[in-house]
Amino acid sequence: ADGPGWFLAEQPTGVMGQLRDGIRVFLVDSWPGQATARPGVVANTEASRARAVEQAREEFGPQVLASAERLRASLDLTPRGPVEPYLCHALCELGATAWVPLMQDVRAWLAAHPDEVVTFFVQDEVSPADTAAVFEEAGLTELIHTQQAGRPWPTLQQMIRSGRRLVVLHENTVDTAAVPWLLDAKTWVQDTPFGFRSAEELTTGDRGCSLLRGQEDSPLFLVNHWLSNYTSRVADAGVVNARSVLEGRLRACQEQRGLRPTFVAVDNYDRGDLLEVVDSLNGL
Repeated sequence: ADGPGWFLAEQPTGVMGQLRDGIRVFLVDSWPGQATARPGVVANTEASRARAVEQAREEFGPQVLASAERLRASLDLTPRGPVEPYLCHALCELGATAWVPLMQDVRAWLAAHPDEVVTFFVQDEVSPADTAAVFEEAGLTELIHTQQAGRPWPTLQQMIRSGRRLVVLHENTVDTAAVPWLLDAKTWVQDTPFGFRSAEELTTGDRGCSLLRGQEDSPLFLVNHWLSNYTSRVADAGVVNARSVLEGRLRACQEQRGLRPTFVAVDNYDRGDLLEVVDSLNGL
């Protein structure tokens, strides 16, 4: 929300502020984008725009999409110039972060915090090769953990001692031969549904903890915990991130799935009791 040009923000601050506050996993969307005639405003490439529009329609609804389309037309947000990788939430004109400079900042943060492990979980529209180029240009490849099939995941302490303290997961496509450290999320992560509209819907019945993606034996467990009401997202986060709701759901999902959550994904992490609940889940 504090980033210039970001609309419909789902967090109060960006990756660097979240690292400062204790967040260690980031669910981000990568898109190829181009500068527009309006300084500082990025648009999806023409080749990727149809996918972005469809995702925006599904996630934001037709009214928000129509507003974004009017904004694009009125401000002459036609993409031009070189194609670069950006982090956007579907429509880059609603907010875009240049990916390489951000990861350079992450590299500096990891160097200053040698006992921290960080994960980037990428919903990818940028190719595996282009994602690899981002991390290579940022100087991060020597810090990335490569998980071998058939072997157990290391503990956090083992990752810290090895120096391989960064995990990168791709949701859509991978190329394990060319980029072995870019891990297939469908192989390694099982998660829960999202798209709920109320706390009751989120926490009542078995659907809230049922398997959405991945396999039942995938070793990492992501719990998606937010409400998809864009007009009340901040207020909703205060409700569902409260300990009485969040901890109850996490423990219910742990019992139902037989696996302690590895990642807990929320909106507006500063609302409610996220960090206290995660500490409790980890026995701290």
